[in-house]
Amino acid sequence: MSSTNIAILVAAFFVFEAIIVTGILSLAASEVKSLAKHFPPVEPRAGAESRWFQSFALGFFNFGWCFHVVADAEYVHMRPVWMLRRFGVTGFSIPRAELTKPRRVFGGVKVTVRGETLRGPRWCLAPDLR
Repeated sequence: MSSTNIAILVAAFFVFEAIIVTGILSLAASEVKSLAKHFPPVEPRAGAESRWFQSFALGFFNFGWCFHVVADAEYVHMRPVWMLRRFGVTGFSIPRAELTKPRRVFGGVKVTVRGETLRGPRWCLAPDLR
């Protein structure tokens, strides 16, 4: 096989992979956008705890290190990282009253939000759950 054929094969592989990854990211972003449309962003209260690059899972999709989170007594404010913002995901604030059925799981907690399962860090989703 000549070097030109190898170069074409490698280029085709990278293009195919880019199409697949873009499709998966677009599908995952649409899942977050459907949740975010119900919860417009709200300004966090003074003294709220914040942490960057937190991992969450929504339904089938795992968003490792994809959210900056600010948690206060009334809301969990989530701002997506650059990559998700490129796919149209905006920041949103989930009221704590919407975080129902908390249950411990390995590495965090699962809660139900508008019928969807959201898994994430215990410090922001269910700090009272020990």
